[in-house]
Amino acid sequence: MKELLKVALCAGLLLGLVGCGKSDPEDVAVEIYEDISDGDVKALAKFFDSNGSKKLSEAEKVVLAEKIIEASGKTIKKHSGLDSVKATETKIVPRQAIVTLKADFKDDSSASLTIELVEINGEWKISQDLLDRVGHSQT
Repeated sequence: MKELLKVALCAGLLLGLVGCGKSDPEDVAVEIYEDISDGDVKALAKFFDSNGSKKLSEAEKVVLAEKIIEASGKTIKKHSGLDSVKATETKIVPRQAIVTLKADFKDDSSASLTIELVEINGEWKISQDLLDRVGHSQT
C-alpha cells in the first residue's frame, strides 16, 4: 500500500511540474499558433508580455488577441483549417527567441511564419515589439 501511495504521489508531482508551463520556446510558439487556430482568446492573451514598456490591461489583451485571431483566422479559414504546426527553426539569444513555424493546412498547402518571444521570469511570452506592430497594423 505504501508503494502504491509513493507511485501515485510521484506521478502527481511529475504531472504538476509538467503543467507548470512550457519552458521551451518551440512548444510555446506552437501552442500560440494552435490557440490562434482554435480562436481561443483567453489562452492566447496569457502569452502577452505585460512587462514591456506598455502595460496591457486585461481588456487590452483581449482586444489584441481578438485582432490577431481575426487576421490569422482569415488565412487559416482560406486553407480549410489548420492540420498541424511544428517548429522548424529557432534562434535564441539571451532572453529572446525567434521561432519559425511550418503550418500545414487541411487543403494540403503550407505556410512558414515567425513568432518573436521574450523570456520573462522563466516563461516565454510574445514580445512587446511584435504586439506593438500587430496592434498598430490592425487598427
